[in-house]
Amino acid sequence: LQDGGFLVTVLSTCILSTVLSEEFPAFLEQPQSQILSQNSSVTLRCLATPEDAQIRWLFDGQPLDERRYQGLQVQGSNLHFHPHTGLDDINYGEYRCTATTGIGTVISQPAYLSRPVLLRFTPVDDITIIVPEGGYATLTCDPPRSSPAAEVVFQRSNGDLVDPHQESVHLLPSGNLIVSSLTSSWTGDYRCVALN
Repeated sequence: LQDGGFLVTVLSTCILSTVLSEEFPAFLEQPQSQILSQNSSVTLRCLATPEDAQIRWLFDGQPLDERRYQGLQVQGSNLHFHPHTGLDDINYGEYRCTATTGIGTVISQPAYLSRPVLLRFTPVDDITIIVPEGGYATLTCDPPRSSPAAEVVFQRSNGDLVDPHQESVHLLPSGNLIVSSLTSSWTGDYRCVALN
């Protein structure tokens, strides 16, 4: 400077940081276990107070890196799984969400993401039932373990399904089928089918 003054350069540094609330976090909604199949989408929900609590997800006890997992997306505080074909085991396991404030962190209950399971039927011998016309018959079925619970239907040998809404037909929660007021139209072979 010509007049002997000073040149002052002002450097301004702006540091942005997230200020976390000074309130201990608490969950309003925690994730629940779900079943993910190839044709369904699933959302694990997590909601905490205070509103500015930071939500993060854990998969099998480790911080979740959504880039490593197929069909998975963090949407706000929720974790969404998109349906896709060629589903492999990579997304199945235990998920937890964490909520963090300046005071501390809380970890949710575990939520398990699993695939539908339908075990095989235990083989049984064919049973012949002879019933007088107008009588009733119980067709037994011992459905295999499944998750979610399998829907039980009975199928005739010609492939037709027995309509459980007919007045003379009662499908019990156990899987057994009771048919009353039998006529000759019921003559035939039947099999129990479990759908999942």
